[in-house]
Amino acid sequence: MIRRAPRFAAATCLAVTIVAAMARGETTVFLERIASGLARPVFVAPAPGDNSRLFIVEQHTGQIKILNTADDSINATPFLDIDGLATGNEQGLLGLAFHPDYAANGRFFVNLTVSGSGTTEIREYQRSANPNVASTAFTRLLSYTQPQSNHNAGWMAFNPEIIPGEPQYLYIASGDGGGGGDTGTGHTSGTGNAQDLTSNLLGKMLRIDVNGDDFPADANRNYAIPASNPFVGVDGDDEIWAYGLRNPWRNSFDRTTGDLWIGDVGQNVREEVNFQGAGSAGGENYGWRVMEATRCNSSGDPIPCNDASFTPPIHEYNHDASGGFSITGGYVYRGPVDALDGLYFFTDYVSSKIWAFRYDGATKTDFAEWTSRFVTDAGSATSLSSFGEDNAGNLYLVSLDGEIHRVRSAGEVAAIVDTGAQWKYLANGSNQGTAWRAAAFDDAEWPAGPSQLGYGDDDEATEIPCGSSAPNCNVNNFITSYFRHTLGERVDPSLVAELTLQVLADDGAAVYINGDEVFRSENLAANAGFNTPTNGTATENVFDSVPIDPMILLPDAITGTTVIAAEVHQASATSSDVSFDLRLLAVMRTPAAGDTNFDGVVDANDAATLAANFGLAEGALWIDGDFDADGAVGLTDLAILQAHLTSPAAASNAAPIPEPSAFASIVAALAVVLGGRRRSLRRTAA
Repeated sequence: MIRRAPRFAAATCLAVTIVAAMARGETTVFLERIASGLARPVFVAPAPGDNSRLFIVEQHTGQIKILNTADDSINATPFLDIDGLATGNEQGLLGLAFHPDYAANGRFFVNLTVSGSGTTEIREYQRSANPNVASTAFTRLLSYTQPQSNHNAGWMAFNPEIIPGEPQYLYIASGDGGGGGDTGTGHTSGTGNAQDLTSNLLGKMLRIDVNGDDFPADANRNYAIPASNPFVGVDGDDEIWAYGLRNPWRNSFDRTTGDLWIGDVGQNVREEVNFQGAGSAGGENYGWRVMEATRCNSSGDPIPCNDASFTPPIHEYNHDASGGFSITGGYVYRGPVDALDGLYFFTDYVSSKIWAFRYDGATKTDFAEWTSRFVTDAGSATSLSSFGEDNAGNLYLVSLDGEIHRVRSAGEVAAIVDTGAQWKYLANGSNQGTAWRAAAFDDAEWPAGPSQLGYGDDDEATEIPCGSSAPNCNVNNFITSYFRHTLGERVDPSLVAELTLQVLADDGAAVYINGDEVFRSENLAANAGFNTPTNGTATENVFDSVPIDPMILLPDAITGTTVIAAEVHQASATSSDVSFDLRLLAVMRTPAAGDTNFDGVVDANDAATLAANFGLAEGALWIDGDFDADGAVGLTDLAILQAHLTSPAAASNAAPIPEPSAFASIVAALAVVLGGRRRSLRRTAA
């Protein structure tokens, strides 16, 4: 619901411009941080049938925590706390999967590495009578030895039930046993573990039935083998579903199609995304160790490079600045944001780059890097250990640094202010008090230049003075520098669905729009004076993002302009650099012409709104009936409304729509009202 805008009298009438004219031409994803301060989170998952909670896996504490999605609070008592874990860099509690019928049976499964031996264990646990706490008793379903401490993989999931009644099995990703090259102690000589199908579960995708037990005499094998597994009755381990994997770190099923996506970590040169269609009978060989993606890695093996039996990746990237060094597999987005539907998102843990593409089983389309398109409201979505999704398909980004972000929305972005914008600045050590923040402040004598502004980093578009020790800038530097930018075109805030402010400031900043504070760095005290340093330094070249109310863009009542003012503070007078840049990004609405309340229909409600505001000559918004963006509500707007006044099926929250024959009466009555108002306005003017 858009807040009604206060009226303003414009001393200077600026042309009204739809911000979409300045659009970046790409979809931006807005994230909200829902958790921070976690200890090495590596996965999030919902329980089937539970839409109010999300379960967070911490790698080395062995805890599974409950996040309540209604208020993003985390229960003080963990759902489960497992001890006896190996805690090497790639060891610990690595995977979690809930039984499809969890709501009724309370069964769930974890993948972990055991302290001492480093053995991988798949365990079954049970929810207790308290739904917020699990029983600590467990059953060991399956285990396998890990020769080295790395390449433990750890992902598990049940395939979705795409066809009613189809069986749902537990899929388990295993690494090749670690080390390098799938060679050495504990690795099958001549082929490596990943290509070995005899009594070797390493380097595989496994598939088991947790609802049966084909090994009643073996206390450590408590599962059944699906009869449709590809190596049942042939030379191979019955549990194997696919093979030739190195370290499949984070995989997923497309909840809509049932396709399986595998992010397999490479060795020295390539990272890869593998794909298995929902109709697969299993048995795919993804090539490791013979192949590293599509690169020949071990030509001396019995199977030659590029053999026809290999299933190549659908995507790969190099170990370099344009790619990364360790893939984190992701998900096909199937949540509530329509603009993202069908995109497979994945990332690189080292470079923190994020990419997406679509794949229909044969052709890859829409590939692009999305790193800069992800905008956070707090923290940073970097060092991603995993993605996740909830029962509604919302996508989550899990950072090993302890933060979790959720995709809130996405849309085409207009850059109201972007990098490279012209800014007035003042850096002379003076105390400007508070008057400089107002739109009416006279900054005519301030110098100007494009952002980034600052000194000391050699990446500034505009270098500003540092203090009395220039050019060394090593002592007695100015603590505070001031910046002002006036929007050159008025923005109709009622057409802005979301507004995000991004601020880059070394060491800290406060930002004001027409004198109202909209941002303050955590390290800058409230009401900090001109000589008040920040409490600590900032991460250079990183934008902090905050959502702000679009109505803040309404021009100042006195000047008719919108002015952004920022003060940047140093951590000390000896700090060697200052950096400042700012972006103001808007996701624009695209309403139907004549639709003042954005309910998707043009009806009597919109006609009443226009009638109530007819004759408003300055500062009119779309929600007032200003459809031609001239700042007034008049005859042209009436014509637009009349041209689009229709009677489609009303939205559930819209007012009842009259029959088509009744619309003529509404328009006629509206014309009489407006005619009377126009005569009244003329008499008043005379």
